[in-house]
Amino acid sequence: ELSHDPGFGVPTAAYTRRQIDRLPSGRVGIAVGDIRNLKQWNTATGSQERTDELFRPALQVRSNDVLIFGKRDSGDQFILVTHGNVYQVAWRINAELERAPVTDEERARYVKAACIKSWGPWRGRVLARCHLGWIDSYPEIDWQFVRDVDVRDIHAAASAAERRLFGDKARRA
Repeated sequence: ELSHDPGFGVPTAAYTRRQIDRLPSGRVGIAVGDIRNLKQWNTATGSQERTDELFRPALQVRSNDVLIFGKRDSGDQFILVTHGNVYQVAWRINAELERAPVTDEERARYVKAACIKSWGPWRGRVLARCHLGWIDSYPEIDWQFVRDVDVRDIHAAASAAERRLFGDKARRA
């Protein structure tokens, strides 16, 4: 079994779960994140490999206060476990994603695809042409946070955060 995902270069879900299970007792903050519109980024960039190139630098978390950062499942969900300020670490990741070297053509294709996903083919194309700025044209991760979690409860807290995350995404759709 691979310990790291070859695309994003972060620990795989199975490896991440094992690392969480090995943490010493104590209290931590966690964030569960999901890449916003990953399928639309793949379409806009032309390949999963190009999308991985855009996301990889931001996902290579290097910080003294981060205990674990890795995949939550086999897809585009991540978990961040830290003794530090979980909001700041997640903000740093999203700020790094804003600086991803996305071309203007990729941005335009992404906005069009995201508009079509949100509002349907006809209205989505109209809104995409208007460039109303309703959709950010850079990669983003949606996060749900849980502060002050006992290490033994990380998996349960992450599952609850994931349910909230997808509930929020469903309400936005």
